[in-house]
Amino acid sequence: MTGFKINEVMQGYHYFLGEEPRIKKPMRFDAQWGPEDTKYWMSCLLLGGPARCGLKGTVTIEGLCDKEPIAGSICLDYFGMGTITYSFIFSVNGIDYLYTGEKVNIKPWNLLTSHTTCFGTLEQVEYDELEIRNVELISRSVTFFKAKTVPGFLGSFRLT
Repeated sequence: MTGFKINEVMQGYHYFLGEEPRIKKPMRFDAQWGPEDTKYWMSCLLLGGPARCGLKGTVTIEGLCDKEPIAGSICLDYFGMGTITYSFIFSVNGIDYLYTGEKVNIKPWNLLTSHTTCFGTLEQVEYDELEIRNVELISRSVTFFKAKTVPGFLGSFRLT
């Protein structure tokens, strides 16, 4: 089995729900992701099913946290739903949060926008080994994969 790891940076803004006026604040996540078995992962992707793998890194959400460790997954579903979904959990001051972000409407003719824009939500959650329970929707966000990060993204590719 041969896998790979790659580093991805998504940055943009978020706003807290319930806060008036709604003020856009910076948000960024730096994630390393990749499958342990590239052959299996690619076969899932090419056969039309979702291809999922682990994700770890840090998240900065102004007004909440700075470079907080995250753990979760990324799911590429190009030929099914036409999405890429990021999902990760992190804790701040003993409170657990779940971030879910999606790149949507992925088609061959719109890769420059569909692969670069991610729409996200942040929820305060409670969880154990069996389930995650939503407590409260905290924030909405839009983050972007910026063109200036492409060299670092491609240069970070490593076989594992």
